[in-house]
Amino acid sequence: MNNNHLKYHILNIVKRIGGNFTSIFKILNLPSNTIAKLYESLFIEDGLRIYPILETERIGLNKAIIWCRKSSIKYETAKKIMGPLTSMFRGDLEENKFLLTFYSSKEKYKEYKEEIEKLSRMINAECDIEYIDKYYRYINDESCFDFNNKTWICDNKITFVSYPHSSLTDLHRQDVDLLVTIQTNPFSPFLLSLHFNHIRQYLRGFIYTLGDLNYLVTTRGNYILSSPYLLWSVKLDDGSYISEYHINKENLDKLTRELRDQDIIVAVKDLAFAHGFSIPYEVFKYNKWEMPRIVVES
Repeated sequence: MNNNHLKYHILNIVKRIGGNFTSIFKILNLPSNTIAKLYESLFIEDGLRIYPILETERIGLNKAIIWCRKSSIKYETAKKIMGPLTSMFRGDLEENKFLLTFYSSKEKYKEYKEEIEKLSRMINAECDIEYIDKYYRYINDESCFDFNNKTWICDNKITFVSYPHSSLTDLHRQDVDLLVTIQTNPFSPFLLSLHFNHIRQYLRGFIYTLGDLNYLVTTRGNYILSSPYLLWSVKLDDGSYISEYHINKENLDKLTRELRDQDIIVAVKDLAFAHGFSIPYEVFKYNKWEMPRIVVES
């Protein structure tokens, strides 16, 4: 078995259990120095990055989005609009527009939307606030990657689909801590945790990317463009879709041309423009979720 085929085997394991080397080594049952060299090569030479698929919506931690096409608000301020409920932020490199996703229960969404709309009027911003009705996450078939030429040669993938849950699920504090650990560190030995069985139903696998993918292209339109660079999509309650692609500079122009009929935010992997946040453990108290009241101010 050559090195490339061994890399395929490693990726097949990574997309199921994450990036913990000891766990990968035990499954492969090959000399540790061989696996260690190839695993290091995947990161250094092939640009491997790993992201967990945690279906927090199945706990009742559903999400909504704020898509601002025109805004005078600074990105650092925009990130703080929803306080501890902020899930993700993407800010465009050139135009002053951004996407912010935030956690929300179904019951609280209307209240949050009214507050955000009030802020939009105060700062004269053009913003849409929409609830997410459907979630799609994608894991590429590792055999589609040509390691010799560092490129994808096909677009086969597994798609995970999930929906918002109507109520919040009560968990133990240790369960929430483990979810945060997996979310922030996909290399952790979470399989050894006594609480893993409590939350394993919410962990579907791990998305991975390969290559020097410094650009994050987030789009909003009426369709999803399939691509090996596509990581996730969501369907909003207005029927439109938001999708995110991680891509290199060489293919950036081609992708944006293909998506020219959609609204596009182009960010880079820099916290000033692209920021992810863990689940809102701050609002988990006494073994249950307490969604806070949010008062947004300019």
